[in-house]
Amino acid sequence: MFYGTHIVNIDAKSRVSVPALFRNHILAGAPEFNGIAVFPSLKAGDSAYMACNPNYLTTLDTRIREADIDPDEADAIAAAIFPFVEMLAFDNAGRISISQTLKARLGVDKQIAFVGMGSDRFELWHPQTHEAQVAPEGVARGSNAMSVLFDRKVKPKALQQ
Repeated sequence: MFYGTHIVNIDAKSRVSVPALFRNHILAGAPEFNGIAVFPSLKAGDSAYMACNPNYLTTLDTRIREADIDPDEADAIAAAIFPFVEMLAFDNAGRISISQTLKARLGVDKQIAFVGMGSDRFELWHPQTHEAQVAPEGVARGSNAMSVLFDRKVKPKALQQ
């Protein structure tokens, strides 16, 4: 699972050490590719990049194609993701090289934030930009946050279809 926020230094060669917790989770799920896939976040106003095990891209494609949306909208979502995917391989020290394009889009130069987002993905942020986004309006927080997740009734799978 990807959790926590890890601020990591970017070295002079634009390399960054992926937190061991994240690296181990990625390698456990996709041993055929020794690295991560990154692409721009689709959240409105979000300047982050999504990052995941490369196998998650197949899951993402399937979800887009099977979503209950217009085919043109599905194509637009796919076009906002897949042309921008960068595959970043780990070196022997567990580092990835951050491309100049990625550095420019995130606005990073000296540090980058790895932000856990649960079992499938994490995000890459400029540390100060992420800090400003920590508690967005409208998100359940405090004692209410857990009740939002656990007190709502879940529809049985048969009714969801």
